[in-house]
Parts: sequence; C-alpha cells; structure tokens
Amino acid sequence: SHILMPGTKMLIFGGPKTFKSIIAQVTGFCLLTGMPWMGFPVNPVQKVAYFQFEIPKVPFRSRVLKTARYLGPNMVNAGSRYYMETDMTFKMDTIKSVEYLHNVCKTIQPQVLILDPWYKMLSVEENRVYGTTQDIMDELIQTYGVSIILIHHDTVPQFDPQGNEIRTFHPRGPRTLEGWFDTMVKVEGDIASDDRTLYFETRHSETLIQPVRVRLDRNTLWFTVQ
Repeated sequence: SHILMPGTKMLIFGGPKTFKSIIAQVTGFCLLTGMPWMGFPVNPVQKVAYFQFEIPKVPFRSRVLKTARYLGPNMVNAGSRYYMETDMTFKMDTIKSVEYLHNVCKTIQPQVLILDPWYKMLSVEENRVYGTTQDIMDELIQTYGVSIILIHHDTVPQFDPQGNEIRTFHPRGPRTLEGWFDTMVKVEGDIASDDRTLYFETRHSETLIQPVRVRLDRNTLWFTVQ
C-alpha cells in the first residue's frame, strides 16, 4: 500500500502509553522477516537499525526477547540483521551523534532506520532544532538511500466546550512536519485497554487507507488485527 517505500520518511505518533515503541520494535521484525505489518503485506529488507532513547537497556532487552521467542522459526537469520542500540544521551543535533549515524549507515548499511522517540533526540525542543534534525535525516536519505521511521508524540489534547476531546492529526512540533513526512500513522486508544486504532495519511498510496484496529498480546508483544 506504499506506506513505507525506499528513501521515504514515515512517522508513527500518539499519546503516552499507546504502544508506540512496541509498534516500532514489531515494525523492524516485520521488515526483516516479511511478516505482515498490521495486516499489510511486506517486502522484506536485509537490515534494519533501531535506535531507542527512552527505555532502559534491561527492560528493552526483555521486550525484544519476548517477541523473538514468539516468532521462533521466523527469526532464523533475522536476529543478526536487526541492529539495536539504546543510548539515553544521544542528541541528533550534535556533531558527535551525526557522525555516529553516518558511520552506522556506512558500516551496517540498513535499508530502514528507526529512531524512537524524536523529542529525546533534541538538545532543546524548539522549532529550530526540529528543522536541524530534519535536514540531517534528509542528508542520510540522500547519501545512503535509507528509509527513516520516526516515533514521536502527539500534541497536547484539545477539548470542545462540552469537554469532548477534539480529534486532530498533528504531531508534536511545528506544523510544517505534516508536509515533510511521506506517511503519518497516528496511534489512538484508551490506555486501560490493549486495543489501539491506527489512522493513516500517505503521500504515495494509490488508494485511501482505512483505519486499522489492532490488539496487543502482552505475552508475545505482537499485534493482531481486529
């Protein structure tokens, strides 16, 4: 459905505790194994690099192993092609971090780079720094042909006079972000439930992509389409 194509940018965003990081992890597994992603068919890639900057290493490792055990035979030869890194100090708008990303793209040569979450990669969360990191990611795409998936947070909820939440499709940060991404996926759901709904805005899809309802199995950290 042209949700993610070579050399494009995809955003997965939503409120706190909406399983964004688990979706990011699962996305990498789907890209490597060719397993369907949220019901959509996948053309597998050779290598994925996933950098996460929010979850400590021990619980992150526990999450990854739980999913890997569930996938079982589907993980044959996939684990060595899934490069994962945890760094709580990474800031993309610094020379050191930019050089590190270039080195990763040169040596590992991933087809897809997943960065989770965006705001943690900023030294200061302001529009100027968002713009700087956008330019850095565009350079990575131009130089290495990599596709980039960013995990990000939603804007602060807005409510009408009756107290009902107003549904929007705007990620946190400057409004220009919406035009920069090729695909945006918003994750919504009550944190008291394991059900989530994914809403799509895509530039390249030839058909309208309808919302997809999914449910997380906490025993496997995998999603089933409802």
